[in-house]
Amino acid sequence: MLIWILSVFLSVSCVHAGRDIIIGSQKVSLTQQTKCSTKSRGWSTIDACTCCILREGYRPQRPRISGKFVKRCIRKNYCGPTDLNLLMSPLQLRNDPENYMALSRALTAESLGVELQKTESAALSTDAQKIKAMSVLQKAIQRRRLSKVANQKSLEEIAKPTEIVTDHLTTTTLLAWLKKDQLINKTYLKTRGCVQIEASKDKGGFSESIFYVYYHPECNPKKARRLILVIKELKERSAEKELTNLTQLQNSPQLRTLQNFKNPLYPQIVFSEGFYKFKKRDGTPRYLVLIHAARGHSLNQIFKEGTDKQKSEAFKSFGTVLANFNKQFLSGRNCALLGGKSIKSCGTINHGDLHPNNVFFDGKFIYFIDTETLARSLRKPTPLALDLIYFYNLPIYKWHKDYNAYTALFAQTLDSYVTAITKDISLQQEIRGLVYEMIKKENVATRFLKSEYMLIRNG
Repeated sequence: MLIWILSVFLSVSCVHAGRDIIIGSQKVSLTQQTKCSTKSRGWSTIDACTCCILREGYRPQRPRISGKFVKRCIRKNYCGPTDLNLLMSPLQLRNDPENYMALSRALTAESLGVELQKTESAALSTDAQKIKAMSVLQKAIQRRRLSKVANQKSLEEIAKPTEIVTDHLTTTTLLAWLKKDQLINKTYLKTRGCVQIEASKDKGGFSESIFYVYYHPECNPKKARRLILVIKELKERSAEKELTNLTQLQNSPQLRTLQNFKNPLYPQIVFSEGFYKFKKRDGTPRYLVLIHAARGHSLNQIFKEGTDKQKSEAFKSFGTVLANFNKQFLSGRNCALLGGKSIKSCGTINHGDLHPNNVFFDGKFIYFIDTETLARSLRKPTPLALDLIYFYNLPIYKWHKDYNAYTALFAQTLDSYVTAITKDISLQQEIRGLVYEMIKKENVATRFLKSEYMLIRNG
């Protein structure tokens, strides 16, 4: 029902352009001979896929819609699984052949402004149709929101109790708890010393403390180890926000779509696994959030222990993946990357607390963990390159990483980011200028971090 309402709304809210259509903010004169390649127009692969589907349905008098058009574009290599997943997600549809007709209908309605629904009364004016469609759509969305709120469990219902009573968490206390509640693989515990917990000195936005749980396959602390868990300690208010944000993320079709397919050009999204409750000696509640580690190693660990080749590969891959992620969700009426005139007008979805401990690399994929802060960008797009700036400023100005070593690797990240997000050299330079403006001076970087910390704490 919601898909039908959305297609009605799209069909009456776009301006009829005749032969002219809008794809990726560009006006294109559509014919059956229109070239849809990414190279010829500087489009993303999603724009090229959209163009192909619309071109297949082009007719001089009236466009046609059909699931066959989508299948043809798949055969012609214009539409891949990633493109279809991301085109389907705003429609809350799975990438399945049975939904190809709905995709063809929605793209045609949006880009051509053609009224495809025949169930609306011909007597209604276009303005009246717009008002009616918008009203019904808003009511449907409101009902869905109320339903989600009603079904969302409280922190008290979600958080599992523990027997921990302490004013200061220690690694010994946490290891005993993990063993007792069987939250760690028994094979890791067969030999004493194979599991090690370390308290982190490098914290993110609003955790009281962070602990990393490592497994040493050879039970030798001097040899290679593998991160298996991240444990965050949170105050009650912070835990409630994290749970609310996590629920919103898990209900997001865009992020669910990204989570469901494997593509090394996009981040693999890892959600928190469980909430647990303990008490301080005065009875004040505290909460623990368990995050199962992603594959590979964190960029912070790679920075500390990796070879020069491993560091370079990881930081370059991160730049490319972050750019593709930001590019996928670009918005902004005057955004230069969407045909406007200002880079600072570009908004997108950002992680919000993206530091090297929250980014993992396994040699092929980049993983984002501790992702509940993404919810802020879902509610309202945040500025382009925010994650990139944060990724530099936090380690340099708060954690005090080796300036020369980290800056050199970040330069590789920035190069990969700008070349992946746009082929326009002048726009690449504008993005570089935007980033350097926020990272070069300590007072500017510090103000940026304080501002971001406040936003993270306020949810």
